This record gives sequence, C-alpha cells and structure tokens, in this order.
Amino acid sequence: MRPENRKAYDKFQADIYRPYFESINYRLSPQATMDEKTAFYFRLPAMVNAGDPKAKELVQGWSDEFKKTGVFPDSNSFRLAADPEVFQKLESMALGQSGEDLETKKKALMALKYWPELKGPEKVVEMYLDPKSGMDDASKENFWMNLCWAPRGRELVLKQLQTNPDVIPEKSKLLSDTYALAPYRPEVESLLEKGILDPTSTAEVIQQFGRENFKTLRNLGDDVAEWLDKAGYSNEAEPGSQEWLIA
Repeated sequence: MRPENRKAYDKFQADIYRPYFESINYRLSPQATMDEKTAFYFRLPAMVNAGDPKAKELVQGWSDEFKKTGVFPDSNSFRLAADPEVFQKLESMALGQSGEDLETKKKALMALKYWPELKGPEKVVEMYLDPKSGMDDASKENFWMNLCWAPRGRELVLKQLQTNPDVIPEKSKLLSDTYALAPYRPEVESLLEKGILDPTSTAEVIQQFGRENFKTLRNLGDDVAEWLDKAGYSNEAEPGSQEWLIA
C-alpha cells in the first residue's frame, strides 16, 4: 500500500474506532470483558498510525515501562512503540537468552511480528522455524494468521506458502485474513488454483468484516478507491465468493 493510501486508511480506522478511546479507562479496567479489551488493543495501531495523541501516549507509556522491567503490561498489549531498545529486548526474550520460559518467548515472538521497519518479521520467522522454538500447533496456527497483519509479514507468509507450505498448519484459515493478503492478488490467485488455499473458508469472516466498510472507505476519495480496486475488493460480486475476495 502506498504511504498516502495507508494514511487515508489509518484515518478511516481511527474515525471508526475512536469511541474505544473515549472509554479508555473502562477498556483497561478489570470490569471490561476480554473481548472488549482485545478489540481495544486490536484497533490501537490504527489510532497510533493516525496520530491520535492519547493512543501514542498510552503505547509510549507501555514501552517505557517494558524497557525498565521487561514485563509485558498485558497479555494483549503487544503494540509497543517502534523503539530499537524495545526491539532488542524483545529479540533477546524470544531467543530465551535470559532463561525465559516458553510462554514469555511466545509473547516476545508475537510482539516482534509488528516490526516491519526494523526487519522484525524476518527474524521472527527465522526463530519461529527453529525446531527449538517449542511452539505448539495452536500457537503456530495463530502465528501465521497474525503475521499477515504486518506489511512485511504478509510477504513472508506468501513466500512460505509458495515454497514451503507444509510448515504452516491449517493453511486454509489464512484466508480469514484475505483482505490483508488481497494486495498480492496474483500470488493468492495462484495459491487458490493450486488448492493450497481454500476460498470457502473465509466467506463468513469476510462478511463479518462488512461490505459497508468498503463503501465507507471508497468515500474517502479516489485514491483510496484506487487502493481498494488494486487490492481486489469488489462491491459488485456476491459477498463471500472468490470473485468478491480477489476479483
């Protein structure tokens, strides 16, 4: 995605999810449900990327505390600031250089995948594919799905699907993130044709994401509409069909 398209997309995301930040104290309180907390953390990167000062302050605070203590502020708060010192600490933890247990190494690995600007995903995949990583099947499945959300991570997922698909369990579930992989239409199309990915598995998830969101995105201007067209999002085809996903 071009930088100008990314900026418009982040603004769209931030406008939609701004109510999460209007109730920020509740979202981080013990009274909030896990679903509410997860949704809050999940939207956080878009708020940061869009320049929301409250979001940036929150993430920077987490990051400063993490640098001091090495303790994750919350099991879902892997959205740490793009700080080389944070990256180095996460990398050390993922490698278990200070005797970290498996759960801590898994958390560090999952945090590292959000670091495309520091070449984090390449290092993550390298560490992840190491037989000594200790990852169980469920962790591996979630790892590849979540990696789709990092820009460089998507390219690495596609590379693995093309060259070594057996390392990815439950490959068809990757299509639940088809809208993340969609900018790579030729590659995804080829994987569908070869039967490595199954288009039927994603229909429900894509429908949950909602066609209305795509219509709203188009209203941001021709530049974003161009991104949607290049990404393969069609408003004409039937929701959930292969044509709608990558047409």
